[in-house]
Amino acid sequence: MSVQWLTTVERLTFRVVSSGPSPSLRPPVVLVHGIGMSHRYLSRLHDVLAADGPVFSIDLPGFAGLPKPPRDLDVVAMADALAEVIDRLGVGPVVLVGHSMGSQWVVEVAAQHPELVSFVVAMGPVVDPEHRTLLAQSVALGIDSLREPPDINAIVFTDYVRCGIPWYLTQLRHMLAYPIEERAAALAVPLLVLRGERDPIAGIDWCRRLRDAAPRGSLVVIPGQHHVAQHSAPRAVASAISAYALRTTEGTEMGTDMTDDEKRRDQLLAAPNATEDDAVPRIDVTHRPGVTRVDIREDADVRPGNPEEVPARE
Repeated sequence: MSVQWLTTVERLTFRVVSSGPSPSLRPPVVLVHGIGMSHRYLSRLHDVLAADGPVFSIDLPGFAGLPKPPRDLDVVAMADALAEVIDRLGVGPVVLVGHSMGSQWVVEVAAQHPELVSFVVAMGPVVDPEHRTLLAQSVALGIDSLREPPDINAIVFTDYVRCGIPWYLTQLRHMLAYPIEERAAALAVPLLVLRGERDPIAGIDWCRRLRDAAPRGSLVVIPGQHHVAQHSAPRAVASAISAYALRTTEGTEMGTDMTDDEKRRDQLLAAPNATEDDAVPRIDVTHRPGVTRVDIREDADVRPGNPEEVPARE
Protein backbone atom coordinates (compact mmCIF):
# COMPACT_ATOMS: atom_id res chain seq x y z
CA MET A 1 0.00 0.00 0.00
CA SER A 2 1.34 3.42 -0.93
CA VAL A 3 1.23 6.58 1.14
CA GLN A 4 1.41 10.06 -0.31
CA TRP A 5 1.75 13.56 1.05
CA LEU A 6 2.50 17.13 0.00
CA THR A 7 5.52 19.07 1.18
CA THR A 8 6.51 22.67 0.53
CA VAL A 9 9.97 24.15 0.02
CA GLU A 10 10.09 27.95 -0.26
CA ARG A 11 6.51 28.13 -1.61
CA LEU A 12 7.14 25.24 -4.03
CA THR A 13 4.77 22.29 -3.60
CA PHE A 14 5.97 18.72 -4.11
CA ARG A 15 4.05 15.43 -3.86
CA VAL A 16 5.74 12.31 -2.46
CA VAL A 17 4.37 8.81 -3.09
CA SER A 18 5.97 6.16 -0.88
CA SER A 19 5.74 2.38 -0.58
CA GLY A 20 7.88 -0.66 0.09
CA PRO A 21 9.23 -2.40 3.22
CA SER A 22 11.24 -0.34 5.66
CA PRO A 23 13.72 -0.92 7.16
CA SER A 24 15.41 -2.82 4.35
CA LEU A 25 18.92 -3.94 3.51
CA ARG A 26 18.45 -2.42 0.05
CA PRO A 27 19.18 1.28 -0.45
CA PRO A 28 16.09 3.50 -0.79
CA VAL A 29 15.13 4.56 -4.32
CA VAL A 30 13.76 7.94 -5.39
CA LEU A 31 12.04 8.25 -8.80
CA VAL A 32 11.69 11.60 -10.60
CA HIS A 33 9.48 12.14 -13.66
CA GLY A 34 10.30 14.13 -16.79
CA ILE A 35 8.95 17.35 -18.29
CA GLY A 36 5.15 17.59 -18.31
CA MET A 37 4.74 14.27 -16.53
CA SER A 38 3.94 12.81 -13.10
CA HIS A 39 4.61 9.75 -10.97
CA ARG A 40 1.85 7.90 -12.84
CA TYR A 41 4.10 6.75 -15.70
CA LEU A 42 6.67 5.61 -13.14
CA SER A 43 4.14 3.58 -11.15
CA ARG A 44 4.94 0.19 -12.69
CA LEU A 45 8.65 0.58 -12.02
CA HIS A 46 7.84 1.92 -8.56
CA ASP A 47 5.80 -1.17 -7.72
CA VAL A 48 8.45 -3.62 -8.93
CA LEU A 49 11.22 -1.90 -6.98
CA ALA A 50 9.01 -1.54 -3.89
CA ALA A 51 8.78 -5.31 -3.55
CA ASP A 52 12.29 -5.31 -2.08
CA GLY A 53 12.72 -1.95 -0.38
CA PRO A 54 11.47 1.60 0.12
CA VAL A 55 10.66 3.64 -3.00
CA PHE A 56 9.65 7.30 -3.20
CA SER A 57 8.19 8.83 -6.37
CA ILE A 58 8.25 12.63 -6.34
CA ASP A 59 6.02 14.99 -8.36
CA LEU A 60 7.65 18.35 -8.98
CA PRO A 61 6.06 21.82 -8.67
CA GLY A 62 3.83 22.83 -11.59
CA PHE A 63 3.44 19.23 -12.78
CA ALA A 64 0.91 16.51 -11.89
CA GLY A 65 -1.78 19.06 -11.05
CA LEU A 66 0.36 20.73 -8.39
CA PRO A 67 0.32 24.53 -8.00
CA LYS A 68 2.45 26.47 -10.46
CA PRO A 69 5.55 27.99 -8.84
CA PRO A 70 5.43 31.72 -8.09
CA ARG A 71 8.72 32.17 -9.95
CA ASP A 72 10.70 30.71 -12.83
CA LEU A 73 12.84 27.68 -11.96
CA ASP A 74 15.77 26.55 -14.06
CA VAL A 75 17.28 23.08 -13.64
CA VAL A 76 19.66 24.20 -10.89
CA ALA A 77 16.92 25.90 -8.85
CA MET A 78 14.51 22.97 -9.20
CA ALA A 79 17.25 20.51 -8.23
CA ASP A 80 18.12 22.55 -5.17
CA ALA A 81 14.51 22.40 -3.93
CA LEU A 82 14.25 18.71 -4.83
CA ALA A 83 17.36 18.04 -2.75
CA GLU A 84 15.61 19.56 0.27
CA VAL A 85 12.64 17.20 -0.23
CA ILE A 86 14.99 14.21 -0.45
CA ASP A 87 16.82 15.33 2.67
CA ARG A 88 13.50 15.54 4.54
CA LEU A 89 12.80 11.88 3.77
CA GLY A 90 15.43 11.06 6.36
CA VAL A 91 16.42 7.76 4.76
CA GLY A 92 20.09 8.45 4.09
CA PRO A 93 21.80 8.40 0.70
CA VAL A 94 19.37 7.29 -2.02
CA VAL A 95 19.54 5.74 -5.45
CA LEU A 96 18.25 8.68 -7.49
CA VAL A 97 16.46 7.78 -10.74
CA GLY A 98 15.23 10.32 -13.30
CA HIS A 99 13.54 9.91 -16.66
CA SER A 100 13.99 12.23 -19.66
CA MET A 101 14.27 15.78 -18.23
CA GLY A 102 14.14 14.11 -14.83
CA SER A 103 17.65 12.90 -15.65
CA GLN A 104 18.80 16.51 -15.63
CA TRP A 105 17.25 17.20 -12.24
CA VAL A 106 18.73 14.08 -10.63
CA VAL A 107 22.19 14.63 -12.09
CA GLU A 108 22.12 18.21 -10.78
CA VAL A 109 20.98 17.07 -7.32
CA ALA A 110 23.84 14.57 -7.16
CA ALA A 111 26.35 17.17 -8.37
CA GLN A 112 25.16 19.74 -5.81
CA HIS A 113 24.51 17.38 -2.90
CA PRO A 114 26.55 14.16 -3.20
CA GLU A 115 25.92 13.41 0.47
CA LEU A 116 22.26 12.72 -0.37
CA VAL A 117 22.90 10.30 -3.25
CA SER A 118 24.66 6.95 -3.51
CA PHE A 119 23.98 6.32 -7.21
CA VAL A 120 22.36 8.15 -10.15
CA VAL A 121 20.27 6.52 -12.89
CA ALA A 122 19.47 8.55 -16.02
CA MET A 123 16.70 6.86 -18.03
CA GLY A 124 16.23 8.19 -21.57
CA PRO A 125 18.40 11.23 -20.76
CA VAL A 126 18.08 14.53 -22.62
CA VAL A 127 19.29 16.56 -24.44
CA ASP A 128 21.71 15.49 -27.16
CA PRO A 129 23.77 18.61 -28.02
CA GLU A 130 23.16 17.95 -31.72
CA HIS A 131 19.38 18.11 -31.22
CA ARG A 132 18.96 20.98 -28.76
CA THR A 133 16.15 22.69 -30.66
CA LEU A 134 12.39 22.74 -30.21
CA LEU A 135 11.90 21.30 -33.70
CA ALA A 136 14.29 18.39 -33.19
CA GLN A 137 12.75 17.44 -29.85
CA SER A 138 9.20 17.76 -31.20
CA VAL A 139 9.99 15.46 -34.12
CA ALA A 140 11.60 12.87 -31.84
CA LEU A 141 8.67 13.02 -29.40
CA GLY A 142 6.20 12.59 -32.26
CA ILE A 143 8.06 9.55 -33.56
CA ASP A 144 8.16 8.02 -30.10
CA SER A 145 4.44 8.56 -29.51
CA LEU A 146 3.69 6.51 -32.63
CA ARG A 147 5.69 3.61 -31.21
CA GLU A 148 4.61 3.62 -27.57
CA PRO A 149 1.66 1.51 -26.30
CA PRO A 150 -1.72 3.32 -26.22
CA ASP A 151 -1.92 3.25 -22.42
CA ILE A 152 1.30 5.21 -21.96
CA ASN A 153 0.26 7.71 -24.62
CA ALA A 154 -2.96 8.26 -22.65
CA ILE A 155 -0.97 8.99 -19.49
CA VAL A 156 1.39 11.32 -21.35
CA PHE A 157 -1.45 13.27 -22.96
CA THR A 158 -3.46 13.75 -19.76
CA ASP A 159 -0.35 14.72 -17.79
CA TYR A 160 0.57 17.28 -20.44
CA VAL A 161 -2.92 18.75 -20.13
CA ARG A 162 -2.54 18.99 -16.34
CA CYS A 163 0.85 20.64 -16.76
CA GLY A 164 -0.39 23.25 -19.22
CA ILE A 165 1.39 24.82 -22.19
CA PRO A 166 2.90 27.88 -20.41
CA TRP A 167 4.72 25.89 -17.71
CA TYR A 168 5.74 23.20 -20.19
CA LEU A 169 7.33 25.76 -22.53
CA THR A 170 9.05 27.50 -19.61
CA GLN A 171 10.66 24.24 -18.53
CA LEU A 172 11.41 23.22 -22.12
CA ARG A 173 13.60 26.29 -22.48
CA HIS A 174 15.62 25.24 -19.46
CA MET A 175 15.76 21.62 -20.63
CA LEU A 176 17.28 22.62 -23.97
CA ALA A 177 19.86 24.84 -22.28
CA TYR A 178 21.07 22.48 -19.56
CA PRO A 179 24.51 20.89 -20.26
CA ILE A 180 23.90 17.52 -18.60
CA GLU A 181 27.13 16.02 -19.98
CA GLU A 182 29.17 18.72 -18.25
CA ARG A 183 27.40 18.15 -14.95
CA ALA A 184 27.78 14.38 -15.31
CA ALA A 185 31.53 14.94 -15.48
CA ALA A 186 31.33 16.57 -12.03
CA LEU A 187 29.59 13.62 -10.35
CA ALA A 188 31.25 12.08 -7.32
CA VAL A 189 28.89 9.07 -7.43
CA PRO A 190 28.39 6.42 -10.14
CA LEU A 191 26.03 7.07 -13.06
CA LEU A 192 23.98 4.47 -14.93
CA VAL A 193 22.62 5.60 -18.29
CA LEU A 194 19.63 3.51 -19.35
CA ARG A 195 17.75 3.69 -22.67
CA GLY A 196 15.26 1.71 -24.70
CA GLU A 197 16.80 0.15 -27.79
CA ARG A 198 14.37 2.02 -30.08
CA ASP A 199 14.31 5.33 -28.23
CA PRO A 200 14.35 8.16 -30.83
CA ILE A 201 14.86 10.82 -28.14
CA ALA A 202 17.89 9.41 -26.30
CA GLY A 203 19.99 7.94 -29.10
CA ILE A 204 22.68 5.34 -28.56
CA ASP A 205 25.61 7.56 -29.56
CA TRP A 206 24.42 10.31 -27.22
CA CYS A 207 23.96 7.87 -24.33
CA ARG A 208 27.46 6.52 -24.87
CA ARG A 209 28.89 10.03 -24.75
CA LEU A 210 27.00 10.77 -21.54
CA ARG A 211 28.24 7.52 -19.98
CA ASP A 212 31.82 8.35 -20.98
CA ALA A 213 31.51 11.87 -19.56
CA ALA A 214 30.94 10.55 -16.04
CA PRO A 215 33.95 9.52 -13.95
CA ARG A 216 32.16 6.23 -13.19
CA GLY A 217 29.57 5.61 -15.89
CA SER A 218 27.73 2.56 -17.22
CA LEU A 219 25.20 2.07 -20.01
CA VAL A 220 22.33 -0.42 -20.26
CA VAL A 221 20.05 -0.83 -23.29
CA ILE A 222 16.61 -2.41 -22.84
CA PRO A 223 15.95 -4.50 -25.99
CA GLY A 224 12.93 -3.62 -28.12
CA GLN A 225 11.77 -0.70 -25.93
CA HIS A 226 11.24 2.98 -26.64
CA HIS A 227 11.53 6.19 -24.60
CA VAL A 228 9.19 5.15 -21.77
CA ALA A 229 10.82 1.78 -21.15
CA GLN A 230 10.07 1.92 -17.43
CA HIS A 231 6.35 1.60 -18.26
CA SER A 232 6.48 -0.94 -21.08
CA ALA A 233 9.23 -3.09 -19.53
CA PRO A 234 9.30 -2.28 -15.79
CA ARG A 235 10.87 -5.56 -14.69
CA ALA A 236 13.73 -5.27 -17.19
CA VAL A 237 14.41 -1.70 -16.08
CA ALA A 238 14.18 -2.67 -12.41
CA SER A 239 16.60 -5.55 -13.01
CA ALA A 240 19.10 -3.18 -14.61
CA ILE A 241 18.82 -0.76 -11.69
CA SER A 242 19.19 -3.60 -9.21
CA ALA A 243 22.21 -5.06 -11.01
CA TYR A 244 24.08 -1.76 -10.99
CA ALA A 245 22.75 0.80 -8.55
CA LEU A 246 21.32 -1.34 -5.76
CA ARG A 247 24.70 -2.93 -5.10
CA THR A 248 25.67 0.46 -3.71
CA THR A 249 25.57 1.18 0.01
CA GLU A 250 26.44 4.47 1.64
CA GLY A 251 27.99 5.84 -1.53
CA THR A 252 30.50 3.05 -2.16
CA GLU A 253 30.26 0.01 -4.38
CA MET A 254 29.53 -3.02 -2.28
CA GLY A 255 32.42 -5.41 -2.31
CA THR A 256 35.04 -2.88 -3.41
CA ASP A 257 37.49 -4.11 -0.75
CA MET A 258 36.43 -7.77 -0.90
CA THR A 259 38.37 -10.65 -2.42
CA ASP A 260 36.69 -12.70 -5.14
CA ASP A 261 35.87 -15.45 -2.62
CA GLU A 262 34.37 -12.91 -0.21
CA LYS A 263 32.24 -11.42 -2.98
CA ARG A 264 30.99 -14.88 -3.98
CA ARG A 265 30.13 -15.73 -0.37
CA ASP A 266 28.35 -12.39 0.11
CA GLN A 267 26.22 -12.95 -3.00
CA LEU A 268 25.27 -16.52 -2.04
CA LEU A 269 24.29 -15.57 1.51
CA ALA A 270 22.12 -12.72 0.21
CA ALA A 271 19.59 -15.24 -1.14
CA PRO A 272 16.40 -15.82 0.91
CA ASN A 273 16.83 -18.43 3.67
CA ALA A 274 20.51 -18.92 2.76
CA THR A 275 22.84 -20.57 5.26
CA GLU A 276 26.61 -20.94 5.52
CA ASP A 277 26.28 -24.36 3.81
CA ASP A 278 25.10 -22.57 0.69
CA ALA A 279 28.34 -20.58 0.59
CA VAL A 280 30.64 -23.62 0.63
CA PRO A 281 32.89 -23.49 -2.47
CA ARG A 282 31.74 -25.86 -5.22
CA ILE A 283 34.10 -24.86 -8.02
CA ASP A 284 37.80 -24.31 -8.65
CA VAL A 285 38.80 -21.47 -10.95
CA THR A 286 42.23 -21.42 -12.54
CA HIS A 287 43.70 -18.73 -14.76
CA ARG A 288 46.32 -19.13 -17.46
CA PRO A 289 47.30 -16.66 -20.17
CA GLY A 290 44.22 -16.23 -22.34
CA VAL A 291 42.30 -19.04 -20.59
CA THR A 292 40.04 -19.21 -17.52
CA ARG A 293 39.03 -22.73 -16.47
CA VAL A 294 36.15 -23.59 -14.11
CA ASP A 295 35.97 -27.10 -12.63
CA ILE A 296 33.30 -28.58 -10.36
CA ARG A 297 34.90 -29.83 -7.15
CA GLU A 298 34.83 -33.55 -6.48
CA ASP A 299 33.48 -32.92 -2.98
CA ALA A 300 30.73 -30.55 -4.11
CA ASP A 301 27.30 -31.35 -2.63
CA VAL A 302 25.64 -30.86 -6.02
CA ARG A 303 27.28 -31.95 -9.28
CA PRO A 304 25.90 -31.74 -12.81
CA GLY A 305 24.88 -34.96 -14.50
CA ASN A 306 24.22 -36.94 -11.33
CA PRO A 307 22.39 -40.05 -12.61
CA GLU A 308 20.19 -40.13 -9.51
CA GLU A 309 18.90 -36.61 -10.25
CA VAL A 310 18.27 -36.96 -14.00
CA PRO A 311 14.93 -38.54 -14.98
CA ALA A 312 15.30 -41.62 -17.13
CA ARG A 313 14.07 -41.33 -20.69
CA GLU A 314 11.20 -43.49 -21.76
